[in-house]
Amino acid sequence: FRITGERIPALLDLIFASDTEIQNYHYSGIERTRGCVRAQIHVPDLRGKPATLEAVASLLYDQNGQVSGAIETITEIGNRHRKDEKFHHVFQTAEYGLLILDPDTEKIIEANSWITSVTGYSQEYLIGKKIEDAGFFSDPSDAHQFFTKLKKTDNVHIGDILLLTKGGRTIDVEFFGKVS
Repeated sequence: FRITGERIPALLDLIFASDTEIQNYHYSGIERTRGCVRAQIHVPDLRGKPATLEAVASLLYDQNGQVSGAIETITEIGNRHRKDEKFHHVFQTAEYGLLILDPDTEKIIEANSWITSVTGYSQEYLIGKKIEDAGFFSDPSDAHQFFTKLKKTDNVHIGDILLLTKGGRTIDVEFFGKVS
């Protein structure tokens, strides 16, 4: 609760859960190896600013090879390198809306300040939502069309999409997407 602001299970509590169940608790980028699960989670306020944490949960075994428990480590990965800080600065100060989406879950993992100011949706509201569930689209099939095309081509441009603001205003936008 102190880290995420809501009561959710730690990754070690979910070590035997399916990826879908883990994603229901806002974890993304799930990787598995024998007896170990690694995932990321975005937290809105860690020491006064948003952060991305990496959690690694590993099973513990006794001398007979039987599972005897689990251990978890949590590491802040959002600002690990100077290069990341420069990217974050450019991302946040861009004069157009930017969203970073998890290609597997289609959930928003980062939103810049420009898109939050234009749409009225806070970063905390957007993070962890699928783009079609964020409230942007009057027609959710636009989001589905965007992802379908993106998955086929790794690069997409769709013009003249109507985007809804939190206040109900409609703005005409272009969507550009690239898988990297």
